[in-house]
Amino acid sequence: MKTGDRGQVLIVVALALVVLVGFAALAVDVAYLAAVRNELQRCADSGALAGALIFRDGGTPGQAQASAEDYATRDTVMTSRLDLSLGEVVVPPPSSLDNTVQVITSRNVEFFFAPIFGIRTWPTSASAVARAGDNSVQLVE
Repeated sequence: MKTGDRGQVLIVVALALVVLVGFAALAVDVAYLAAVRNELQRCADSGALAGALIFRDGGTPGQAQASAEDYATRDTVMTSRLDLSLGEVVVPPPSSLDNTVQVITSRNVEFFFAPIFGIRTWPTSASAVARAGDNSVQLVE
């Protein structure tokens, strides 16, 4: 073995390890983003169904909106509840013609490893639309 060839494998392994750790960090952040998106979708679905249920029972659009907001903010997203004062839950006024309620939830997700690349937060949102029929309530979107 020549003396000039020593340590070449160490450099290759070190570079490969940096790339491997980088991909692992990216996977953690993307998985966290997906988990938060699922939590937002759960809150949006819950709120939309609760609002449409009020229509099915003969309630007013104001009651449907209040119920949708209440149920959309009951569950936690990223270990805290959605806050209506921050505009994280948007419930457009329900249409009295088709008994439809739409709930849009949003959050800025703070990453763990992406700040290394200059990406501190990423906005994500979810929406759900529910419609009340004569004897049923269903998610439309």
